[in-house]
Amino acid sequence: MIMNDILNLLTFYIIGVVSVQVQRKFQDDMLYLSYENATVRQGKTLAISCRDRSGQTVFWQGPRGPLGPYTRPKVMDSSIGKLLIFNNTKVDEMGNYTCSSLGRRNRKVFRLTVKDGNQSNESPDEPTFMNQKLNVYRSDEEIYLENGAVVNLTCEVPIGSSARFQWYTTDMNNRTHKIDNFVVLSHRQSILEVEKAPEIQEMYKCVAWSDHQKLVKRFNLHVGHRSEATVSVNLVNVTSDSLGLLVEDGDVQAVPSVLLVHYRRLDEDQWHNFEIDAQNGSFFFLENLEPATKYEIKISHLNSADLDLASNSTVYETLANTNEKPFASVSVLIFAYFVHVLYQYSVAVIL
Repeated sequence: MIMNDILNLLTFYIIGVVSVQVQRKFQDDMLYLSYENATVRQGKTLAISCRDRSGQTVFWQGPRGPLGPYTRPKVMDSSIGKLLIFNNTKVDEMGNYTCSSLGRRNRKVFRLTVKDGNQSNESPDEPTFMNQKLNVYRSDEEIYLENGAVVNLTCEVPIGSSARFQWYTTDMNNRTHKIDNFVVLSHRQSILEVEKAPEIQEMYKCVAWSDHQKLVKRFNLHVGHRSEATVSVNLVNVTSDSLGLLVEDGDVQAVPSVLLVHYRRLDEDQWHNFEIDAQNGSFFFLENLEPATKYEIKISHLNSADLDLASNSTVYETLANTNEKPFASVSVLIFAYFVHVLYQYSVAVIL
């Protein structure tokens, strides 16, 4: 009997350890960091994106304390997360930078290494292709903005190894101009911030290349709204703390790789957002919600800067919480059984 009790105790101990590790892994997966390490030359510009996939607010902290919009490096909100921006990097900025989310204990660390710009072993600024067969990927994206709006254009290599980026713009006379002021988030992603949308249609182009592939992506900026809201959100499943939703995009011309889901409690002003794959019939869950609470949901394309340009609002309500969560109930049962086994064991020892 004693051996059985010991085995039972050992089993519950293992279950407890595994459940803690699974919970920590789940929390770590909720926090997204575009890159964990970077080595740059002194004087270069670099940005790292951090976001919580559940929509929680994230914060950056550097070797000398918390970081914000007026510190060096500075922090800036964007549609793809909270950006940590290094402008004209210096050697004394080397070190570890930590991103953590509000209300969670998980965090991720980005490490920056800055090299002397005079070193000769750096890769060239321009691409060189010599007797190589390149896989070329091309895509276009239509973006609709209000006049004067700010937008972040996102360019990402779909597959493969690290890439280099270059941005261009085309004027009214169809002449192409090279853009030098853009941000590289990681070896696979870059963004260009257009500070003021033009009064007429304008085209931007991103070119990304690596050893055996090349991406050419064009962004056509239009002033005004889409003719109609093409994205719809339909309720598929509902519980007391989650909403299962299906997104359908009726715009067959739209080709961005992701959509942004915006949601908030109907009685609050603050919006949360996260990304989903932009495929017709994309299914996702809103989790960790309050019971018997109404939530407003909107969908927009990744590069839409203005929330007013998102889909029409959809409001759904979670169910009332009549029972405790299954995990909590199981935890109570395990604890009760653990106490019961300890009690039986102590009685057996005494006897």
